[in-house]
Amino acid sequence: MSGHPRTVDTTQWDEASVLHADIATAVMSRPLGTLLDDAAGRTPSAVAVSDGHRQLTYAELSELSGRFAEWMLGFGLRPGDRVVVRAEPTVAFVVALHAALRCAVTLVPVHPGHTRHELAAVVTDAEPALVLHGTDETAPGTVARAVTLTAALESAAGTALRLVPGPEPTGPAFLLYTSGSSGRPKGVVCDHDQVRAALGGIAHRLRYRADDVVFCRIPLAFDYGLYQVLLTAAAGSHLVLAPGDTTVDLTALLSRSRATVLPVVPTLARMILALSRRGPDLSHVRLVTSTGERLTHEDQRALLEALPCAELSLMYGLTECKRVTVRPPTRHALPSDTVGFPIPGTRVAVLDTAGEVVPCGEIGEIVTTGPHVTSGYWRSPESTDRCFARCRGTGRPVLFTGDFGHTTPEGELVVLGRHDDQYKAAGMRVSGAEVETAATGIPGVGDAVLVPPAGGRGAVLWVATPLAPDQVVAGLHRLLDPAKVPREVRVVPSLPTTANGKLDRARVRAWTGEDRG
Repeated sequence: MSGHPRTVDTTQWDEASVLHADIATAVMSRPLGTLLDDAAGRTPSAVAVSDGHRQLTYAELSELSGRFAEWMLGFGLRPGDRVVVRAEPTVAFVVALHAALRCAVTLVPVHPGHTRHELAAVVTDAEPALVLHGTDETAPGTVARAVTLTAALESAAGTALRLVPGPEPTGPAFLLYTSGSSGRPKGVVCDHDQVRAALGGIAHRLRYRADDVVFCRIPLAFDYGLYQVLLTAAAGSHLVLAPGDTTVDLTALLSRSRATVLPVVPTLARMILALSRRGPDLSHVRLVTSTGERLTHEDQRALLEALPCAELSLMYGLTECKRVTVRPPTRHALPSDTVGFPIPGTRVAVLDTAGEVVPCGEIGEIVTTGPHVTSGYWRSPESTDRCFARCRGTGRPVLFTGDFGHTTPEGELVVLGRHDDQYKAAGMRVSGAEVETAATGIPGVGDAVLVPPAGGRGAVLWVATPLAPDQVVAGLHRLLDPAKVPREVRVVPSLPTTANGKLDRARVRAWTGEDRG
């Protein structure tokens, strides 16, 4: 992502898709703070959110979030002020999120698994006007104003409901911290306009319904989980929040909820697949969405078998733009390596090192522009300059994703991996993602992470499998050119994941420098 031009001429790119006049258009044309009021006006008694301990109807959620917004204004907060909140999978967090949207303060969700040190780093960088922390912790000492979310909600319940909608907010709605490849948290600035555009495009493609029950075990500090709150409110669906430590009873909870929509990352999908062998009825699931790491062919087949009435939608995105592509939900033409078409209103191109669009099928860097792209990183112009340019015609941000891939003749996108997992072996260019894809196609292999060559050593492939290394190597030789097969394969029972459920590649790379016997 380094060395890209400061401005980009996008006139050579394909024309963007146009939104249809459906709920996606409605979402984009209305402020985010009105989502609940609109839903409450349509179906006030419908259940909006539940967490196993509490549930609220749309009328109740609309009223309580309005009171909480009044409480924040009475606390002295003003539009644009940052509010750090532990993103626990609770009704209370959903109330706080909608309240922040109502009064135009900037919500900064942090993962509940963050240590005190990690929380302090976010607080130092974001400089919030208020921290809403959990009942079992204390706020970092640098914070002047902090209160537990529980206490804040109790106070807000008695606050008079006087909130009158003001001008449509245009500043940051969210500040989402992502570690990125450097390991240092960076705050992605997600403006109201950008969030509405991304939300509208995703809603248009996935079409959540008012009678949907959306089962969310995706962390709410992760944009994939956070947008489930918005998507369900836009459609008037019921959001079921599952605790992040739910494991053995996960499919039982899923079955009891009668969920119709199931967002997953591959590690969560595999957990559900393993537990589904015990026989809970999952025929009520009509839609599975997947993003983050690549969902292997084996996993795609297994999901469709375990969920006999479900369609699958493969997606690709980054926090810096929320979503790039969404494959229309289907049970046909699967398994697939493609991650779908650009969401409505966006443009996607695959560029070479000179910034020129490459022909269909040729590999280059994936670049996207449109109203879904964020404005950059919080107080980090250097990082923003490394990843973003400007469109000469529209002035909008252009995001250089750092991911490599290609387009198909049908206009879909194939993602092959990060720019830093490309290397040469025996004169042949190798993509780490290509090797990982081949490895996960071997029966008995779960996850795989390829660590590229460095410091005089060759590439190292880490594989979660009960197989022996030579069995994995033999399988790779059946699937890859011999030059692409790593000389060193290390097998482990499982590979580490991040708090968001993605493979923890930084940790695996650190393993590679260790003597693990």
